[in-house]
This record gives sequence, C-alpha cells and structure tokens, in this order.
Amino acid sequence: MMSLRAFARSAPRSVSRVAAQSARPQLRLLPKAQLQSAWRSQAGRAAAFSTSTQRRDVSDELVAKLQSEIQLEDEDAGEMDSLKEFLANSPFELKDTPGQEEVTLTRKYNDEV
Repeated sequence: MMSLRAFARSAPRSVSRVAAQSARPQLRLLPKAQLQSAWRSQAGRAAAFSTSTQRRDVSDELVAKLQSEIQLEDEDAGEMDSLKEFLANSPFELKDTPGQEEVTLTRKYNDEV
C-alpha cells in the first residue's frame, strides 16, 4: 500500500522532468551562429509582463476601503452620543462587558427586573 502511494506521489514529478528535458532544445546540436543570435534577441527584449500596476490597484482599493471604514466609525461616534442621551432620559440600563459581544438592556418595572 505504501509503495503504491509513494509511486503515485513521485510519478507526476518524474513525468514533468522527462517532458521538460524532451521539450528543451539540444544546444549542442545548434551551430554557434544560431546560439549567439538567440542570446542577443533574449537580452534585448523587455519583460512580457509587469506586476507593479496590479499592486498599485490593490493598494488604491485598500486605501479606499480603510477610508470608508474610518468614515463609518466617525458616524458611529455620533450615534453613541444619541444613545447616551436616550439612556440618561429613560428607565433602561445598559450593561456592556468589554471583550464580549453580548450587550444587555435592562429596565426595572415595579418589582420586576
């Protein structure tokens, strides 16, 4: 069982090596003039792709998202003032424990809580 598993895991690696070797041109078979022209054409050529613009797009998106989050936090601060005003003028009491997601709003009515 283990040998079959080891064979199955190593087979893709060995096949890719064989395929890469067979697809690679044999440099020894080419004349020197063709080798030199191939090297010159590759050296003078620019890169076919660039990732710098994509990084810039991602950073622009990140900046926009962070600015919108900051704006939402600033708006929430205004809501906190109205919440404090409501709690000061109502019979309700707010219990908010730091580090927990649960918030309790209680009110005493006659002898009940």
